[in-house]
Amino acid sequence: MRGFGLMFQFNDLIRELQLIDVQLQNRDYTWSNMQPVPIFSKLDRCFLTSDWAMMYPIITLTALETIVSDHVPLLLHMKTPQQRKSHKRLERFWFKYRYAHCLTNTIWETAAQQVNDDPLKEFEIKTEKLHKELGRWHQTRFVHMDDQLQYCKKAILFFDKIEEKRKLDRREFCLRQKIRERAFELSSNLEIRWHQRSRCNWLTSGDRNTRFFHAYASARARKNAVVAIEVQGNQITDQRQILKEFSKYMQALLGTQVQSLNFDPGVIYREEQPSLNHLQQPFTTFEIHKAVRQLANNKAPGPDGLPHEFFKDIWSLLKEDVQRIFDDF
Repeated sequence: MRGFGLMFQFNDLIRELQLIDVQLQNRDYTWSNMQPVPIFSKLDRCFLTSDWAMMYPIITLTALETIVSDHVPLLLHMKTPQQRKSHKRLERFWFKYRYAHCLTNTIWETAAQQVNDDPLKEFEIKTEKLHKELGRWHQTRFVHMDDQLQYCKKAILFFDKIEEKRKLDRREFCLRQKIRERAFELSSNLEIRWHQRSRCNWLTSGDRNTRFFHAYASARARKNAVVAIEVQGNQITDQRQILKEFSKYMQALLGTQVQSLNFDPGVIYREEQPSLNHLQQPFTTFEIHKAVRQLANNKAPGPDGLPHEFFKDIWSLLKEDVQRIFDDF
């Protein structure tokens, strides 16, 4: 019973300190009694603080060979992720601002007038321009938000210390209030941004969960990271070479021609077939909107980087374009 009590105290301490348990990749246990009838246990673990996990998003813990000790040696490997080519992403916090909505309206009214015969191409051109214009606006106002937030915090602390010595005059008081509002705005934007990257859907933004979402996003990066692959008995760890091997494999896989088979289901099913004419009926605006409303939030499955909230929030602006795409299909 004493052992169970210590275990519960240890788990409570882990939760209190908000430590992250690094999962062991290639073994289930870390200790054995080394007897003919072995007893196994996982006694050795590696814990990280959230700050450390954010510094090194890609962390792997592997077990080495046991030679002398009855404990398995553990190797912790940490590295920063390789800089990848930036992909298009529409930040959800942009649409908190009226400017983003006005810019979207302007682009939707003026862009791609020359390709009205291809609604899908027109939608693509509009979203491309929207990405570009909103990205330019982001660079002028929201670049280095973490640094801006830290600067705001230092300025607030500066005025707070002065207020302990003397009363702030009207201009100082108003300036501190504006800095506080900006700090709250930046903090909220960062939380939404990291929530979007974390893909965490069971906990909503708005409860000051920025650090948790950041750690969750880092955990996703660790889970999705391919540290090494084996090709013809050789282990490859260089990221560029791994990408080349994946590309080579997929080209060989997708480039292989497979002979098609003409199949007539009527040969098997002799009974009268039900009419499928309803499948050729045009899509209605109601059923398209219903499908859009049922899309899961915090998802952007397409290569255009458009989250589902983008379609939901400005559906009144997009519905005609989306309807034309479905009609054309």
